[in-house]
Amino acid sequence: MKLAVIESAKNSKSFQIAQYRIESDGSLAKMATLPTVAAASFVVFGERNARLYIASETSGRPGTVTTIDPEAGRIVEPVLETAGEASVHLALDRSQSFLAVANYLGDGSRDQSALALLSLGAQGALQRREQGLEHRGSGPDRKRQRGPHCHGVAFSPDNRLLAAADLGIDRVLLYRFDRMNARLEAASEIEMPPGSGPRHIAFHPTGNRLYVTCELSAELAVIDYDPTTGAGRQVGRIEAEPQAYDGRNYPSGLVVSPDGRFLYVANRGPDQIAQFALSPTDGWPHPVGSVPSGGGYPRSIKLDPSGRLLAVAHQRSGGLRLFSRDFATGHLTLIENARFEGAKAMDMAFL
Repeated sequence: MKLAVIESAKNSKSFQIAQYRIESDGSLAKMATLPTVAAASFVVFGERNARLYIASETSGRPGTVTTIDPEAGRIVEPVLETAGEASVHLALDRSQSFLAVANYLGDGSRDQSALALLSLGAQGALQRREQGLEHRGSGPDRKRQRGPHCHGVAFSPDNRLLAAADLGIDRVLLYRFDRMNARLEAASEIEMPPGSGPRHIAFHPTGNRLYVTCELSAELAVIDYDPTTGAGRQVGRIEAEPQAYDGRNYPSGLVVSPDGRFLYVANRGPDQIAQFALSPTDGWPHPVGSVPSGGGYPRSIKLDPSGRLLAVAHQRSGGLRLFSRDFATGHLTLIENARFEGAKAMDMAFL
């Protein structure tokens, strides 16, 4: 198994994309440094065509998405603009024919979009920007919520809906996804508590629930939705970090295990990975505990396709760490052999 990591070299402020091989003992062997992508922020891997898609968090100029062929070690043209600034997150649809992109600075001014839909060609190359969508509104936090800040996107398991978390307007927006016509159509807007700042989203793989990290209120929110109509409602919230912590917590990434039994949340501040057991009847998250993330400020977490390994990218120190996961209990165990050369990491993708 391999990993592509957006990392910084030691004593460097710039980020590069490196490819690692995960050895049988869990150690990481650096294979290659891939082409540099300016302001690389988030990465996903499309298995169908073996392509990496990287969002660039640029400000003052349009955000972009870049495609890389990791086997050949080259950029696949074209690089597409996303109709907004600071592209911070992206998601592949289930057919791997489209990419949804969240633009943190797509506030509707200067024809900027908060959300973009890009199509992919037959070989996985970006084809064109099919649609740009605006978000409107603001929140009570005058520093962080002066306007829309779309921060996370996810397609539903049946590929009929796209969910977008907008930190700036305290809303999760659900769109009906028409793959045949390459269109997103507004279905519902779910109002979150004022000042909560929804950041990232994860769908339950089988039930009609989705989970949202709320960065500003340090909570995990649960939303019920109708897969046919796209109607949704918030059904409750709990603390994102089960263990007591005196400082500020800024939850970031979250993942649901492939079997739908466990959910994990990265908490920046306490620098912990929280584990929740999901009820088999209604999908409600029950806190199980937390483990140290192994570094400073865990920005992103990803599970490998089997759900056996959890990778954690640390934005401030510690780079990337790997955990093994117990399928029965969901418990995480740090793999000590997984030494990482980089000082910091923004995100990663299993290849």
